[in-house]
Amino acid sequence: MDYPQNYNSAPGQRAALREDAGFIGASFLLMLGLLQTALVPVILVLSMLGVADPLSEDGRYGLGNTGFLLAYMAAYILAMGLPGPLAARLTRRRMNPFSRLDEDTPPPRASSLLLSLLGGLAICILANFATSYLMTFFSVFGIEQPPMPSYQEPTIPSLLLNILIFAVLPAVLEEMLFRGYILRVLRPYGGRFAIVTSSLLFGLMHGNILQIPFAFLVGLACGWLVLRTGRVWPAMLLHFLNNFMAQILEYGSLYQTEAQYQKTLLIVFSLLGILGLAALFVLFAREDPMVRGKVRPAPSLPLGERVKAFLSSPLLLAAVIVGLVLTFLSILTTQLGAA
Repeated sequence: MDYPQNYNSAPGQRAALREDAGFIGASFLLMLGLLQTALVPVILVLSMLGVADPLSEDGRYGLGNTGFLLAYMAAYILAMGLPGPLAARLTRRRMNPFSRLDEDTPPPRASSLLLSLLGGLAICILANFATSYLMTFFSVFGIEQPPMPSYQEPTIPSLLLNILIFAVLPAVLEEMLFRGYILRVLRPYGGRFAIVTSSLLFGLMHGNILQIPFAFLVGLACGWLVLRTGRVWPAMLLHFLNNFMAQILEYGSLYQTEAQYQKTLLIVFSLLGILGLAALFVLFAREDPMVRGKVRPAPSLPLGERVKAFLSSPLLLAAVIVGLVLTFLSILTTQLGAA
């Protein structure tokens, strides 16, 4: 793990953290901007080729379901794949987001990794339940759940395309940015600080009241895997398994009534939740390194000082404000649509 210059002194830590926060803010701002705009040039090019209709009212620009998904995939790869490498190049940082976080961290045992993935899935399932209760609470104040469009059709090719776009690509690209770049940059300032901060930004990236708390909790599980294994690919695997499960369940809903679908969700979530909690129990009972391993001590700089230094970066503050504004606009759009 590369540590900033003057890391061992408090002033050096503050200065380095402000600089690293600027890098994170630039990456996050670029990502938010591309998420909002990257689809526009794709649709314009397709319209120039006579394939897309920007004025179409079907929500898919006249491309049909499959065509729209392919256009969205191109925009998504640009939005999530470009910010980290570009920000690193602009700030002259030589970073490999897929390299080991700590060179001295041994690879996890296969049994430990399997149990950890089951435990991570249990956390994802608990996050689903927590989000459902939270949305029920918000509904009391008139804040409704934002619409979640479905792009699945009752065909195997449609299922495979949705798995690629909504399970494989997010697992690789989102983990690359949030754990491969952001968590890696924050790691010298404390493992817990890196996990929580990267998870908060990961939640904010999703930009709606339904997904933010869920993504935050999933981000904690993914960050924990990266910190314990010293590698980003276990987090990618957990991310993929969570999204893959969602796509399979959504595909099954096309052949079920609403009541049957809810029953299926309850059965699947209950079984995986029980297995996951049992897996975590085994990990703790045998004092597995995945849960009992040594954690590098946090830097001498107190947590309050780290938070203050982190938030003193104008780029980071701008990124957080833009993320919050986009989330508020999402809530407002949902309320106006429901009116």
